[in-house]
Amino acid sequence: MVRVRSSRPIVAALALLLTLLAVGLLPNRAAAAPSTFSNSAPIGIPLFGSATSYPATVSASGLSGGITALTVTLYGLDFNRPDDVDILLVGPTGAGLVIFSDVGGTTSVNNLTITLNDAAGSLLPDATTLASGTFKPTNMTTGGADLFPAPAPGSFASATPTGSATFASVFNGTAPNGIWSLYIVDDDDNGSASALVSGWPRRTPPPTASPRSPSPPR
Repeated sequence: MVRVRSSRPIVAALALLLTLLAVGLLPNRAAAAPSTFSNSAPIGIPLFGSATSYPATVSASGLSGGITALTVTLYGLDFNRPDDVDILLVGPTGAGLVIFSDVGGTTSVNNLTITLNDAAGSLLPDATTLASGTFKPTNMTTGGADLFPAPAPGSFASATPTGSATFASVFNGTAPNGIWSLYIVDDDDNGSASALVSGWPRRTPPPTASPRSPSPPR
């Protein structure tokens, strides 16, 4: 039985900024505006183990070229112990990056919106209370590697400071079309439910064709 702290959905919003690399921009032609793909289905995080949607997925299609930038936004986050929650993002090619792990200490938070972007000015905090804002992908794991049960891939990169990977180093140049997966686990059986999450969007500006631009989850 999966037990969660509340029935409130947490929105895990994946926002991807993808720019085509296969064909260069034509002279005097502006790039298309970023497009967003989303999945607003709730994701429950249990007291210990894998999320109820494992993985939560978003499908991208109609794009060509390679990714040049990527942003992930988590909407409506409710965490009882943020430090227990680990999040792995895996792209259509199988490339993966731990984007959120062992951050925020043990102080509970409610209804946060956190955006992860390589260009942000700071990492997520290690032990101090989480707050809404924009941060770099952050993995504060110490004393061992993050573990994500199958069907998560067995090999993946880690964000700083545990690793040195970024969205750019893992995903830039890879194909945007296909299934994007978000694997979420609570890695500490401490008797306190962690969180709920739901949904995600993706953006991409292609130079030769304008993809659909669904609205982000509300």
